[in-house]
Amino acid sequence: MELARLQREIKINRDQLPEKEELERELTLHQNMLLSMKESLKCLEEEMCDARNPERVRLLAGKDPSCKELRERVQKLQVQLSEREHQLLEKELLMEQIQRLLGRTQKKVEARKETTFQVGTKGNHYQSELRELTKKIMSNISELSVQQVRREKERKNTLTN
Repeated sequence: MELARLQREIKINRDQLPEKEELERELTLHQNMLLSMKESLKCLEEEMCDARNPERVRLLAGKDPSCKELRERVQKLQVQLSEREHQLLEKELLMEQIQRLLGRTQKKVEARKETTFQVGTKGNHYQSELRELTKKIMSNISELSVQQVRREKERKNTLTN
């Protein structure tokens, strides 16, 4: 059993031997490439650090504005900033006024809600009283009608007698 296991391991290792050699060759190649890249990077760094190298500096196209032009531009930007700050301040004041008005309006609305509720309750009460009175009046009118009819009958009876 032990012998079979050892033979199997030997066979697996022999099968992997060509792959190992190929991987070692690739590793050596990549290490050489890394070394050459490091050398090339070092050369480029030295070139860029050399102040005598004219290729190190790249001049941009266009012209630099004069000091006067820069001052004018700064002043113009300061004026714009000042105007925007003023506008912002006005908007903040307006917002504060709107908030105060909104607060007062909300208080009035709340107060009127209570008043509206009370008025509605009173209105319902008066309406129910009015219905009761209307019923009483209608009842009285009915009684009067009945009494009138009786009186008419009595009068007719007395006239016929």
